[in-house]
Amino acid sequence: MGETEYRGTKAVAETVISEVAGQVPVVIHVGHFDVSCALDLARHAYSQGADMVSSILPSPESSHDEIRGYYCSLASVGLPVIVYYLEQQAGRLNSAEDFLSEFGAIEGVQGVKYTGKDLYLMYCIHYLSEGKIKVWSGHDQMALAGLVMGAEGVIGANYNYLPELYVEMYEAFQKGDLQHSQHLQCLASQILWAVKKFGNRRAYRAALKLRGLDIGPCRPPVIPLSAQEMKELEAAIQPFSRYFGKITGADQAGDTGV
Repeated sequence: MGETEYRGTKAVAETVISEVAGQVPVVIHVGHFDVSCALDLARHAYSQGADMVSSILPSPESSHDEIRGYYCSLASVGLPVIVYYLEQQAGRLNSAEDFLSEFGAIEGVQGVKYTGKDLYLMYCIHYLSEGKIKVWSGHDQMALAGLVMGAEGVIGANYNYLPELYVEMYEAFQKGDLQHSQHLQCLASQILWAVKKFGNRRAYRAALKLRGLDIGPCRPPVIPLSAQEMKELEAAIQPFSRYFGKITGADQAGDTGV
């Protein structure tokens, strides 16, 4: 992470906390490969009034001892911490007991973003912790399944350009309307299929641009969509135009959210 991006993380935190103004809890992601930078971001989040911090693993090559030390350091700041469980990097943490013995005992760890296909394991982390560890589902294409299996909510990338649909799904689920929420999950999966054919981050940014919110290209070496690909993406999402209306100034200011 370069200096501009590092400062940008703090600016985003300040803006979001100011705009939300206590209406809902704010979780600031402070992940960084350098623990001193992650700590600085966590302390800044604390000073600004954030409710929690979260962080992805510092490095795909990190050992479990290094990961545990990383999260222990973040927890020392004083804010509740959401740790990350990534199926492809779980290694020997193949049971809820293993996960809880490794991270559940860290004072301050109160949640986990669970990105894995085995939702039984996700549920057991919450159940065996006696509710101490809350879980957030991390697979956007399985958001509803995660909620059904006891997730507190969902954390993912596609929600950035498609918040309205997922908010509608979440609210339908909370009201007990499983039929409507299932319909919306199927619709979301169709949209994800259409968008992901053009990549991940670069396609998400392009989708936001089509909604009138140009946040710029990804950092190199990721190549942005070409003009032709933009046209093809626009055609691919046209059947779902209800959820791709232009984002207004009020929306950008934070009047809507997930």
